Amino acid sequence: ETPARLLLHAAAFLEPEPIPRDELFQHLESAAGWSKEDMRNHLDACLDLYMLEGAEELRMHQLRAGFLRDAEGRFEDASALKRLREVQSRRLVEVAGMVAENPADADMAKILKLFPVSPQRWEGVGSEISAAGGESVGRALYEIGRFEEARPWYERAVAEKEKGDVHGRIDHASLGRSLHQVGICLSSMGRFEEARPWFERAVEAMRKGDLHGSVDHKNLALSLRAGAACLRQLGETRQADEWSLEASRIDP
Repeated sequence: ETPARLLLHAAAFLEPEPIPRDELFQHLESAAGWSKEDMRNHLDACLDLYMLEGAEELRMHQLRAGFLRDAEGRFEDASALKRLREVQSRRLVEVAGMVAENPADADMAKILKLFPVSPQRWEGVGSEISAAGGESVGRALYEIGRFEEARPWYERAVAEKEKGDVHGRIDHASLGRSLHQVGICLSSMGRFEEARPWFERAVEAMRKGDLHGSVDHKNLALSLRAGAACLRQLGETRQADEWSLEASRIDP
């Protein structure tokens, strides 16, 4: 039946990890108004046909998951599927916020691993995550050491902030923070040559300040020091010393 297939689409979109039954129920409760009895009945139908396996933790064979992802555009209740993806995207941002605040929380980090963390995956199902939400995801991924996966979220935030607000005004302080995070992700992977221009752009943006021209000296000093460390790795000691000195002057 259609509800059981919706459950399968909910599971198939997630990463090939054991899915806690309660987590999957939370998605369907929010998206389709399911009760626990609804969940039990529709899940039993899926288990009886071996489309899912497990009890408290559910698994789906990746060939089945791939087939379902390919067939998503043909699902008859498109509005229900759209609501489901919107619920799942909001849940990713919610979980990311908790992981960012407490990276040592192994339970929440495990939930985070369930979700696709490529911006393109969410755009592909029509549930694009906002720039602010994406930065939350990026921060969580960075905090647990997944630097390469964190980087596209910050790059996306940079592109969005460079457009400015509805009047075309750019908050350079906020833009600088996003530029800084791209540089940090790259330098954390030892890719100092790639990181350098991001730090340079971050410093340039932060010197301009926010929409009112107010400069956040603490964050500017942070970027100067991170950029100086990157420059030293590249043998650019003179510029590195200049940046370190400037950072010390504005934030001793």
